[in-house]
Amino acid sequence: MDMLMAAPIITIPLLILDLDPPQITLTILIKTFLPKLYHANIKTNLGILRYILVTPQSHRIHHSIEPNHINHNYGVIFSIWDHLFRTQYRDYDVYPDTGIEDNGFPLNENDKKFPSFLMIAKQLVYPLSSYWRSLHITKNYQ
Repeated sequence: MDMLMAAPIITIPLLILDLDPPQITLTILIKTFLPKLYHANIKTNLGILRYILVTPQSHRIHHSIEPNHINHNYGVIFSIWDHLFRTQYRDYDVYPDTGIEDNGFPLNENDKKFPSFLMIAKQLVYPLSSYWRSLHITKNYQ
């Protein structure tokens, strides 16, 4: 369903720009397969392409549990924006641990209090509740 919705959103502006079908196809292929590449658990920074495209290494920094990696590497396709806005973490060879620093996560599907379909909802709400808790903790320390 996501592809059915995303393809026209990408294709229509490319047609308006009068791109040729091979250029449109290449754009859609990059949009489709680059996220699969940078979500792969591989150690590569794509060489010189790292200055243009998001790489597995830079995406790993985005999900790092290390405090010095917070607020870095927001790009989805292009890393150019992170370089431009100075949010790119520039040690391209680092390979940090990733995850969520919360012993209560991931939520256990075997938890008898929450059947499978409710577990999905609970995991979707988790980021908001985590953020709310962090605001509450910060407020108490001020």
